[in-house]
Amino acid sequence: MRSCVIFYHKNALKIYEQSWIDQCVNSVLGQTYTQFEILELNYGGGSDRFTDGSQFFSLEMENHIEAMNFLINYAFASGFDVVFNTNMDDNYHRDRFALQLHAIKRGAQLVSCNFRYFGARVKDMDMARFNKTIGENLAKGHNVMAHPAVAMHRSFWDADLHYKNILGSEDLDLWRRAFKKGKCFQILPDYLLNYRLHANQVTKIYPK
Repeated sequence: MRSCVIFYHKNALKIYEQSWIDQCVNSVLGQTYTQFEILELNYGGGSDRFTDGSQFFSLEMENHIEAMNFLINYAFASGFDVVFNTNMDDNYHRDRFALQLHAIKRGAQLVSCNFRYFGARVKDMDMARFNKTIGENLAKGHNVMAHPAVAMHRSFWDADLHYKNILGSEDLDLWRRAFKKGKCFQILPDYLLNYRLHANQVTKIYPK
């Protein structure tokens, strides 16, 4: 399967420390599965970029939701089969892509994982325990899919399924609509995401 990783940012160095960005990029470049390409978008229209050898776009966009829609649409229109999402303040286990791709090859269309909070607070989050009740939890407003570490197959994304401009819950809204359409979700039991807690992040909406 042809795979890509998406990075998107605006005024990144005003929000994140350079070391955070370096940790994120290095954790992607250090994956055991290496057959992927990188798409990077500066959606503030600036020239700052943080990856080498990537397809780089500089476009002025309203927010990260518009940026995600642009990159995912571009990826699937360009023939990619799988998109790995990232947040530039987080970092990833070296086996993340390999394990998520294996799940997709077995039929999953959207794959997330367990994760660890670090930074302002440290806590392991066992999200895989919700695998049998994903729909029920989404309906209650519990976002059990760790968005910074989702892998999406092209069959998940269609004309009716994209991120709506609902800041702070655009992912939960998309997951709810996708689940109702019968899309196949899976949460891996592996801790593949280190989720940084800090004052400038967009959301902290995972169940306790």
